[in-house]
Amino acid sequence: IGFKHVQKQITSSIVGGAIPTLSQKQVIGYNIPNPPILEQTAIATALSNMDELILQTEKLIDKKKAIKQGVMQELLKPKEGWVNKMLGEVFEIEKGTQLNRSTLDSSSEFPVYNGGIAPSGFTSSFNTKENSIIISEGGNSCGFVNYVKTKFWRGGHCYEMRPKNILNKHFAYFILKYNEVDIMALRVGSGLPNIQRSNLAKYQIKFPDLIGYEKQQPFQKFVHIWKKKF
Repeated sequence: IGFKHVQKQITSSIVGGAIPTLSQKQVIGYNIPNPPILEQTAIATALSNMDELILQTEKLIDKKKAIKQGVMQELLKPKEGWVNKMLGEVFEIEKGTQLNRSTLDSSSEFPVYNGGIAPSGFTSSFNTKENSIIISEGGNSCGFVNYVKTKFWRGGHCYEMRPKNILNKHFAYFILKYNEVDIMALRVGSGLPNIQRSNLAKYQIKFPDLIGYEKQQPFQKFVHIWKKKF
């Protein structure tokens, strides 16, 4: 109610055409809600407590991220017996289909992933199943590795990385994420940088030999324990 009351006063006192203005005299004359001091104190205390809770939560999240980064560094650095594999050998790499921006609707169900980090919009249909690994193909964020847990539309500037054989999907995502900086370095072009599918397919990463659950299970077990603990 207070916000609408003030906004109504502002709207009614704006003058000018191309560049609307407000005078200092007009602003000084606005009436604003002014509850009793005890109520002001109670409101300020409640909001300050929420700010402090948010700050503590953000600190905790940062701590967990640092722990996770250390875990990834330890578990995903190449070990004895790991071998170089081109991504095209262990992944089916499939590019999406571009949608016209006019078809996007914020009220639709399925997110549209294209060349950025976050969804570029929403649409009423999907072309990719949930729990899929994607890599941004074009734009400033090309090379960004993401794991999408819901059904979504994969745009023309987005690669799906579909693991072959019995390569564990979560392991595949984490090892791609571990190599994300180097994958981003594959970009070419200046105006609109992009990563060519052929270059992505030829890029080599060290994987456990024989790409199987026998070598990946220790990693998965540790991740399971880590999730429960933290």
